[in-house]
Amino acid sequence: MTRKNNPQQTISKILDVSAELFMEKGYEHTTMQDIVNGLGMSKGAIFHHFKSKEDVMNGVIQRMTELIANRATAIADDPALSVAEKMQRAILSMNISEGIGGKVITELHKPGNAQMHHTSIMNIMRMVTPILARIVEEGIREGIYNTPFPLETTEILIAASQVVFDSGISRWNREELTARALAFVRMMELSLGAAEGSFGFMLDNI
Repeated sequence: MTRKNNPQQTISKILDVSAELFMEKGYEHTTMQDIVNGLGMSKGAIFHHFKSKEDVMNGVIQRMTELIANRATAIADDPALSVAEKMQRAILSMNISEGIGGKVITELHKPGNAQMHHTSIMNIMRMVTPILARIVEEGIREGIYNTPFPLETTEILIAASQVVFDSGISRWNREELTARALAFVRMMELSLGAAEGSFGFMLDNI
């Protein structure tokens, strides 16, 4: 009855329970039967919405990425904010350290969750890049940024940040991390044609 009457509620419940199981057991060690048992639903009710464990994983990651994208979109669309304010707030909004989002980020770094980790990186690049690129394009129109490739430059910067500053991939000590953060911020400014110091706020979060 739940599946027929409240499909979105059913999907949300499946994703909630699956995310918790992935965090507890690791994606690789979680089976579809574990999900079935955790939900107390029939297999048919689950498979009506998700055809495989990978399909469920994609749903968990998609929902997390949509949270980031929705935050960034609301900021990019706010006419009361300057370009500099939009960029700063949009970048900072990509941090989802609270609740299930924070648990997902922590667990993604574990070896058993490598596939989830890769999927999350690709989703962020796919969904967030166009939003930040819109802010860059607005900045170009206002003379704040200067690049002939706003979308491509933004994509490359996001891709680089996802690797260099991902603690599950790059294990820098404090001194190494600080040096790379300083270099990355300067690289962003040069790549986007922004004034020196424009992205200094990012150094407060290392």
